[in-house]
Amino acid sequence: MNLYYAVGLPLTLTTIAIALYIFTARRYQSSDSVANSKELMRVLKPGGVLVMADWNQRDDRQKPLNAWERSVMQQLLDQWSHQAFASIEGFSELLAETGLVEGEVITADWTGETLPSWLDSIWQGIARPQGLIQFWVSGLIKSLQTLQVVFLTF
Repeated sequence: MNLYYAVGLPLTLTTIAIALYIFTARRYQSSDSVANSKELMRVLKPGGVLVMADWNQRDDRQKPLNAWERSVMQQLLDQWSHQAFASIEGFSELLAETGLVEGEVITADWTGETLPSWLDSIWQGIARPQGLIQFWVSGLIKSLQTLQVVFLTF
């Protein structure tokens, strides 16, 4: 299996009916965001569909992040070596700006559907503390880092 960055895909124009862009958008939030978006749209057939699932932050143009939220977001970016997280609104605007979108960009926020699994994973750490016991200090630190992310969703 070959993996390629969005720019320079070895595909001819309009060859893909459905493209999956799963947990990769945060790697492309940079000065090349528009070029990456154009490349994704370039390879879609007319009427093709781009399905994207990723971590997003809220649109801070509408409600800026407070100091605590900024520090947690920066910790996540540093910890996972990401350039930035996009907002759903920001990424859909990037796609629309390509001029290659037929119709409208349709988006959805699945926080409500995915949050229960986060809460369950926290509960599993309490119910089955073997990992915390085995990795003691580092396990505790990682658990606390995860809690911060969950608190950001409320």
